[in-house]
Amino acid sequence: MEKMMNYKQDFRALYSDKNISQYEKDSEIDFVIEMLTGLKSIDFIRGKSLDEDECQQIASVLKKRIKTNVPLQYLVGEAYFAGNRYFVDKHTLIPRPETEIAVEKSLSKFAKQESLKILDIGTGSGCISVELAKFYEKSEITAFDISEKALAVAKKNACRYFVDSRINFVCSDVFSGITGNFNLIVSNPPYISKKDVNRVQGDVFAFEPHDALFADDDGLFFYKKIIKEAENYLLDKGYIVFELGENQSSEVADYFLQNGFVNIELTKDLDGINRVISAQKYLS
Repeated sequence: MEKMMNYKQDFRALYSDKNISQYEKDSEIDFVIEMLTGLKSIDFIRGKSLDEDECQQIASVLKKRIKTNVPLQYLVGEAYFAGNRYFVDKHTLIPRPETEIAVEKSLSKFAKQESLKILDIGTGSGCISVELAKFYEKSEITAFDISEKALAVAKKNACRYFVDSRINFVCSDVFSGITGNFNLIVSNPPYISKKDVNRVQGDVFAFEPHDALFADDDGLFFYKKIIKEAENYLLDKGYIVFELGENQSSEVADYFLQNGFVNIELTKDLDGINRVISAQKYLS
């Protein structure tokens, strides 16, 4: 433990001119150490240590972070999602805990052993598709994104977790390149209103892909488009699961109702915000 504290003191010193709390410093330091070496705090308690090359690599990443404000996940090329490591780069959003709620809600809709056809709209890093494929082992998943470069990252993640044979990656703008029918459509679409550009956190706006962040119609464009066109792709008794932006739940719920969906459910995040919505198509 003493060794770990010494390392942290050295790494904290790199932040001497930054107005950042010790908690934030330590969180960033711990993240970089774990990503580059695989070591956690408990490992240092058990007697593990860093060698000189590892210290230099960690310091190099932290210095880049401090100098450029580039998110650490892009600097190390990986992020955590649902407790697992995923490749990311500047062409993909950094996966966030809120999106894990959408995965959890999707996993609650069908039994694990069912043979499902699933559509992931705007797959980005592929984290949603990969987590669903790992759980629904008999599933066939179509994951699409408008960005070929994002799809390249998603394919790497599918290979990493040995589910690439069950995920078909397609370059498409919403439904333009999609055929077939699905039991589940899941999406974390762009949902920040273009009117709210100035309210977006600085490093998010500066470094994360805008096509995956911003949408027209007060951020509702993709919700409405997917709900409206889903009648051609969603099987009877199938579900749509969306991640939501703040203050969008009532309008999206109303649009589901207008288009004949039932069993509309909202799920809150840890801050009490309605973060995920699900709804069912029911024609019988």
